[in-house]
Amino acid sequence: MLGTCNSTGSVWVKIDVCILTLTEPKNRANIMKNVPVNNLIIEKSKPLAMARMRAIHKVKTEWFAFVDDDVLLTKTWFKKISSLIEQNVGAVEGDLHEKGLGKKWDKTINAYLRTRVLRERRLGDRGLTINTLFRTSLLLDWKPSRNDLSAWEDFEICQHILRKGYKWLVVPVEAYHLRSWKKVWDSELWSMQNWKKINPARALLREIVSRSIYAFELMFDWYRFRLPWRVRLYWFYQTVGKIWGLLRD
Repeated sequence: MLGTCNSTGSVWVKIDVCILTLTEPKNRANIMKNVPVNNLIIEKSKPLAMARMRAIHKVKTEWFAFVDDDVLLTKTWFKKISSLIEQNVGAVEGDLHEKGLGKKWDKTINAYLRTRVLRERRLGDRGLTINTLFRTSLLLDWKPSRNDLSAWEDFEICQHILRKGYKWLVVPVEAYHLRSWKKVWDSELWSMQNWKKINPARALLREIVSRSIYAFELMFDWYRFRLPWRVRLYWFYQTVGKIWGLLRD
């Protein structure tokens, strides 16, 4: 069967790769070069959550990957991701580097990201589908909670897999998320607008307070001062974007 591996998870044939985009993906050649692709599934429908479900049902291999159209992979990406597959693993997410914020910003942020180690998502965590390998059978019965959801469907997918008793791993990889400061800001606004769709109204104030405390800590807590200042400012910028997204109607 395509996309299978041996008992050690080290011998792979091919997998389907899904890209959700409204236009022709700019990273098509990059993916074809760095991943053993059986079929490249390009899903151009919307909203995002329904498009993701439609893409899943087009997959024909035992394992498949979601890769965003603004992600660039390297030759080591697939070997690193696939090496973690075991019987109790349902998803392996790549911890990406940033590219496009400015040379010094990229260098500082990525140097810090390289200090991260393998970790697991827990129930209640948001797993990301930016560059993630999935066990196909676990998602064939998944559907979004709302047909109009355009973000946070990745959170629902993560909970779906974890509740089935499988692990969701996150591992640092050599791959790059193409960014800009405007894109980061717009992404946070869009994300939190959709967060409000899947959470009760009574949770809104708690979320605003929680993220406001985190933003304050990034700027004034002595423990956070051990982080590089560009990392703290970047996370602060992201957090303020999230708060603004929560406050907007």
